[in-house]
Amino acid sequence: MKNKFTNLSITITFLVLGVFIFSNKAYAETEVSNNITEDTTWALANSPYIVTGKIHVYKKLIIEPGVIIKFNKDANLNIERELNAIGTEDQRIIFTSNVDNPSIGNWDAIRFTNSAIDASFAENPSVGNWDEIGFTNSTNENYLGGSIIKYAQIEYAVYAIVMDGSSPYIENNIIRYAKEGIHSVLSRNAVIKSNTIYNISDCGIFAAEVSNFIKIADNEIMDSGCGYRGGPYDLIINNVIKNNRIGINGGWWIKQNIVKNNDVGIAGGKNIVSHNTISQNKIGLHAIETSLGIHENNIFNNTDYNIESGTFTDIDATKNYFGTTNISSIENKIYDYYDNGNISLGKVNYKPFATAELKFDGIDTFSQPSACTSWTFSDWSTCQSNSTKTRSVASSLPSGCSGGSPVLTQSCTYTPPTCTSWVYSNWGICANNQKTRTITSSQPANCTGGNPVLNQSCVYASLCTENNWTSTLTPTNCPKNGHQNKKWTKVGQCQGGVSHSAEETTNCNYQVPACASFVYSSWGACNASGVQSRSVSSSLPSNCAGGNPVLSQSCKYISVSEQNSQNKPIQKENNEQGVNQEKSTISPQVIEQRKTGVANAAEEILQVVDGDTGIGQQIKLIAKTQTQTQEKLDTSLRKVQGRNGFTKFFVGPNYNEINNAKKLLEQNREQIKQLDQIKNQLPDQSDQEKITEEIQLLEQNNQEIENSLNISQKSFSLLGWVFRLFVK
Repeated sequence: MKNKFTNLSITITFLVLGVFIFSNKAYAETEVSNNITEDTTWALANSPYIVTGKIHVYKKLIIEPGVIIKFNKDANLNIERELNAIGTEDQRIIFTSNVDNPSIGNWDAIRFTNSAIDASFAENPSVGNWDEIGFTNSTNENYLGGSIIKYAQIEYAVYAIVMDGSSPYIENNIIRYAKEGIHSVLSRNAVIKSNTIYNISDCGIFAAEVSNFIKIADNEIMDSGCGYRGGPYDLIINNVIKNNRIGINGGWWIKQNIVKNNDVGIAGGKNIVSHNTISQNKIGLHAIETSLGIHENNIFNNTDYNIESGTFTDIDATKNYFGTTNISSIENKIYDYYDNGNISLGKVNYKPFATAELKFDGIDTFSQPSACTSWTFSDWSTCQSNSTKTRSVASSLPSGCSGGSPVLTQSCTYTPPTCTSWVYSNWGICANNQKTRTITSSQPANCTGGNPVLNQSCVYASLCTENNWTSTLTPTNCPKNGHQNKKWTKVGQCQGGVSHSAEETTNCNYQVPACASFVYSSWGACNASGVQSRSVSSSLPSNCAGGNPVLSQSCKYISVSEQNSQNKPIQKENNEQGVNQEKSTISPQVIEQRKTGVANAAEEILQVVDGDTGIGQQIKLIAKTQTQTQEKLDTSLRKVQGRNGFTKFFVGPNYNEINNAKKLLEQNREQIKQLDQIKNQLPDQSDQEKITEEIQLLEQNNQEIENSLNISQKSFSLLGWVFRLFVK
């Protein structure tokens, strides 16, 4: 029993160690980022390899079968010398993205540069000897050396393989999920053979026109934007190209291919198209070049057209099988000169045609139509400006014939059509009670005659002079920016001569406003000359100049000895009463200055806003109300100041008018508060700042008036306290 337990423990130990060892081997990773400057092998034992950047291969890089190479974003392999990546059918070499959920474009490409070693072959290729170099075999015995990728799987790149002036040998690979499968620039003699290429955004194989003699054979290209798009001298042979938007676009010799289930099977240029089966496409073959030769192909069962002309010259498409021998059915599947009178397209010559599906065995048979002897024509067209008219053949005899000499053009006398409508110039200036105009174009084209109206009666008006124009300026007074808008209006009947645009900007000279009110310092001491003075602390409106500030007044000078001989407390009381009396007295001149200051502030506000609705209307209403309220305040102030000294001494100041003035001041402050809130809705910051400046001026004026009212209200009187009880 003990031995069994021991053996079981040993077995479990080896199993655990084995799992540990194999687990480490399965998850081994090798990061590579440095350029390869000596012959290097990427071994299966160190797989997977993580390519973290752009690696340049300056020597020979060998990749063993089964190796996995993962690329970080934008990483790639740049083959400057030689790549030998030969896997097996059971152990493919994998080139893929190093992300968990890869997508197209996760890494860059395998790039062969023009410094890489080219593949070479037993013979230099040419258009005439491609069949003789054994290219159609499934082996690569003619390959003599250079870079090779075989039995690899390349996926999730921008370009799976880029051949930039190089000639690698690419065989038996799976290429999928890329922007382009194989991209060739300036390459020559490269071989692309027996590969499966699918799910490509653009083209499975793209060869720029500067690439030549690329051999593309035995590949299956499907489910992509296009199967092949290529240069002028490529050989495309024995491929299956299906389920793409465009199957084949370009190339030189397109031979023995199966092209099916594409939107367009072959978009033919200067190609030789032969021995292909082109079926089940939307359009089988779209011919866009004049030298296209389309012979001995099976072109049938394409849904829209078997052949579509895209050139203005005739196309040789003889000896093809179109799925039927019925002439009408064949022609219904050919789009050319005869369709819808489309004379800008050439004719597709399809006779003789194959009578059965071609076997390409040398014994296929073709119809031999007889020459046409008679025709049924369409009606003659109208005579053209070149004095010819044309018609087309509606049918011909014998049935299925071709050739002959139908008369399709004839001379005629061209008569220009009569004009029915015209486009005119503007009417000219009225002269002798007539004005004229000219014809700029007419319909129908090349017409003559008709009855255009080229003159009409008018009332002559003299030339305009400056006296025929009047203008208004906005704002009326020149603002600080020195610009006013001038609107012009024509007066009277005139034409031509002096003219003005409806509105223009004109320069003006801004005049600094005269000061209307002042805030003073305290009066200075009375000097020996009997004069005391003061200075201006601030003035209104802001930035004003001039005005009539009261800076000096007469006073009674008291010498030091006289002051000492008098009762000082009594002197102090008398001085205070004198000061209060002086402060409470506001001259009519000052009142008028304040009135002018408020009026100027209101005018400045009105210049800022323009328009009778919305924000402008609200601000204008407040500005006008301020002016009206100031006039009422001025009336109250005059009544307060108009009370004589005797009345003031016994019954006190005019308390009714003081209270009335204070109520007006409260209304003023409420309107200023509203103005301060509304101004923030103006879109122009400079307009907001301007109104803020005028608000400060109005507030300062109100404060001065309130100070004067308070002083008047506190002035001494014998019985004022009694009268004050009856004032509300």
